Amino acid sequence: KTCGALPLVPHSEVIQPDRTTNETIQYICQDGYQLNGSSILKCISSQWQPAPPSCEPIICEDPQSYFNGHIELISINSSLKYLLDSVITFQCPSNLILRGSRISKCQINGTWLPNIPTCE
Repeated sequence: KTCGALPLVPHSEVIQPDRTTNETIQYICQDGYQLNGSSILKCISSQWQPAPPSCEPIICEDPQSYFNGHIELISINSSLKYLLDSVITFQCPSNLILRGSRISKCQINGTWLPNIPTCE
């Protein structure tokens, strides 16, 4: 008995640890994507179980919610904001002083580094 074609998961690669029987497969996401669901599927009763995972883009939190100045997004070519490796610059209103770094980058864990600055 076979499970047939592998479920297609966009932005992923499939690893088949047991190539002799094809009973188990594992999905890993491409760079810039994080796995949502189970990475390992097994062929049970001619069906892949559990349901295949998805690979979702890594997106950092919108910094505008906790920065009280102007934010400019640079180095991005997507309709999705704040993807992995996005770079943003910060500018405070003229009556306030920037405390922290003027530039930050979206990291693989979904955080900004250096940390979001403040305007004081």
